[in-house]
Amino acid sequence: MTERPDLFAAAIPAVGALPNIPEFGTHKTEPGFRALLAMSTYHQIKDGVRYPAVLLTHGVNDLDWQAGHGVGDTKAQRQAERADVLAFLLWQFGMSR
Repeated sequence: MTERPDLFAAAIPAVGALPNIPEFGTHKTEPGFRALLAMSTYHQIKDGVRYPAVLLTHGVNDLDWQAGHGVGDTKAQRQAERADVLAFLLWQFGMSR
């Protein structure tokens, strides 16, 4: 969504990859910091570029107060999230009714 924002009207990152020291490095070393900075989508955002609308569907435990990465979600939680995602996409695609 930051490398080719022109390709998308909307983006819904689900359970994004967060920094993991063994895999991605640490901010405590210069090479690690530079690697993390280079892969940070937040730090790649530039003024004047039209980015897609973004819906983040995570909370304290990645989805909801009482859930995790979808494991342990109730049927009602999964359905509510799906409804939110579909409503967001329809809105972004101009299908408000």
